Amino acid sequence: MIADTRLTQEVKKLKVDSLYGKKIHFNAAIRNHRWHCRLGVTVLVVSTIVGSSLFALLGRTIPEPAKWCGAGLSLIAALAAGIQTFFHFEKQAHAHNAIGLRYLSLAKRCSRLLAAYGDETVTGIELRNELEKIAREYDAVTGDAAALSVSRKDYLKARKGFQEGEESYTERELEGF
Repeated sequence: MIADTRLTQEVKKLKVDSLYGKKIHFNAAIRNHRWHCRLGVTVLVVSTIVGSSLFALLGRTIPEPAKWCGAGLSLIAALAAGIQTFFHFEKQAHAHNAIGLRYLSLAKRCSRLLAAYGDETVTGIELRNELEKIAREYDAVTGDAAALSVSRKDYLKARKGFQEGEESYTERELEGF
């Protein structure tokens, strides 16, 4: 068992902070990807309906309500495409995912560091030095993540996942099924 020193406490805190960062950014990536898909499907469906309707009506006199319906649907398609382009949901999803993966890497490094310290293959000085390296990388990731927006809902969903044990392995998983 690992001696619970102030240094190991700091490694554990950094691990938890990294796991929260991972979960929050993965949640934001999922949210942005969903918006990208919703708007993309809306543009696709509405544009197809409008285009098919207009193509079918070529050479015919179009009733006034049909013209307004077509114009309204065209406006919806244009708005959805504009929103999708303006907010760059898919680009945001990829950026959040990349940040989440970087946080995950830091959390795993913390776990390995604690294990090595517990196995006494790492000294207290080596633990402190490695903690400083990981902390600097954590600060860099957090700085890069500042350009991305996350919502309170992303955080609450991450916290709920922690409370439900999503970040813990079961005995069965550790035994390899």
